[in-house]
Amino acid sequence: MFGPCGGARVPDYSLAVAAVNDSNLPGRSPSPRAELMRRGKVHLEETELSYLSSALASGKVRSIGGGRAAVPRRRRYVMRADRRMGIRWTHITITVSNIEQSIDFYTSFCGLSVVRDRRLEGGGTVWLGPDTPLGKMPAFLLVLGQGEVTSRMDHLGFQCARREQVDEMAEKGRQLGILVEPPQDFGGVVGCFTMLRDPDGHLVEFTHGQPIEGLT
Repeated sequence: MFGPCGGARVPDYSLAVAAVNDSNLPGRSPSPRAELMRRGKVHLEETELSYLSSALASGKVRSIGGGRAAVPRRRRYVMRADRRMGIRWTHITITVSNIEQSIDFYTSFCGLSVVRDRRLEGGGTVWLGPDTPLGKMPAFLLVLGQGEVTSRMDHLGFQCARREQVDEMAEKGRQLGILVEPPQDFGGVVGCFTMLRDPDGHLVEFTHGQPIEGLT
């Protein structure tokens, strides 16, 4: 979890360390997780408890006044369960060289609509998303910002309702010279997919059969 200035917040490991230490006392069951759950004050992933147990044994973690633990910086991103509540994924932003060309691509291929054009408000981005009823807030957005494209993400993924749509997307992409990966069907959780390239080289994947609800 990150603080107001982008720095990592250091979680309080005191209960975890106390539970690990208690589990090593005679007559105590060696179950740090169970002890933490019994106390009901902190929730850590099994891997974090495993790390603390081994770190205490090796001396990498030491108890400091009041039971706080000094831990290596790389392990300071643990979040308590209650802090994860209420966090929502809202958008992805990409840089494009020609915003109108990108709008045309994502509305034509991906079925997105212009939800908000901030250029009309003095801004510089365009918000794309699924059709949103008037007065409703969009569930998720792809935000386009015009500028120099200096980096690209791995890919964006869109799920098709029918297997045939994957082939249709691939054929349309082939005709336009933007087909990167022809349709392939791996079954299982990967399903069938094809990959196209948007006007700036960002990769866009169209799938069918992946166990993901997605947005409509």
